[in-house]
Amino acid sequence: MATITIEIGKKNKKKVHPISFLICQGTSKKRISTDITAADSELSTNQKKIKEPTKARVIEAKRRELQDKLDSLSLELIGQDVDAAYIYERLTATHEENDFFTFADDWLEHSAIKSKKNYDCLLNSLEGYLETDEVNDEILWCVSPNYKRFSIDKKDILKIYKVTFYGRLA
Repeated sequence: MATITIEIGKKNKKKVHPISFLICQGTSKKRISTDITAADSELSTNQKKIKEPTKARVIEAKRRELQDKLDSLSLELIGQDVDAAYIYERLTATHEENDFFTFADDWLEHSAIKSKKNYDCLLNSLEGYLETDEVNDEILWCVSPNYKRFSIDKKDILKIYKVTFYGRLA
């Protein structure tokens, strides 16, 4: 599977070294550039490591964040032959956060299925059985007359919906 390493670039015109992350997948490589730079005084003598602790922690935290995204992506890509450019696109893509009903309405609007009427009816019924928590807006309460009241996290609903209709998590 792909690896993500920290790469310290050559000194540029501003006399600083740009820091980037290198994605290696098989024989292909792709760089994710950052806004972080390091002066000569912040690097080790061989200029392969960052010796300033605060900057090193920030860079390592960003690398771990990318590694976590890569780990979740690797589950989705099992059995597929991908290159570093594809992984770069998936890691750097920005996803807009929207709630379940916005996502569902958008999906119904762009879908070509015959049973749109049934899904629309289901969404309207579901909306009637959900209440927002008074303390936390991210928690919904299911208040069905047939079941005991229980809480649902909004993010979990979106994930369940994506797995149900698309067969994968985005």
